[in-house]
Amino acid sequence: MTTIASYLKNVTKIVSSLDKRAYDSVLSEIKRAAQQRHTIYLVGNGASSITVSHFANDLMKNSGENISNLLGLGIRVIALSDNMPFLRLFPMIFQRTWHMWST
Repeated sequence: MTTIASYLKNVTKIVSSLDKRAYDSVLSEIKRAAQQRHTIYLVGNGASSITVSHFANDLMKNSGENISNLLGLGIRVIALSDNMPFLRLFPMIFQRTWHMWST
């Protein structure tokens, strides 16, 4: 078996073993947030901050466009890790800022 065939076999095995209900649950929450005009806050640490930033862009552009067409609404997403000055101050101003953003 070639390296790529082996890789694809392993990926297929892993993907088919995933609990699809978890993905459905996340999608339901994203749809609910869009319908209720809530903001989705994402945060990552280290290299995960890049993933979070990319996911936020995907939600705003790709998925947001699809959900916007379905619901007539866009998705409001903030990747907190894209704002490093804020993250450095975050522990000091957590309660006050979170209250301000969550209303």
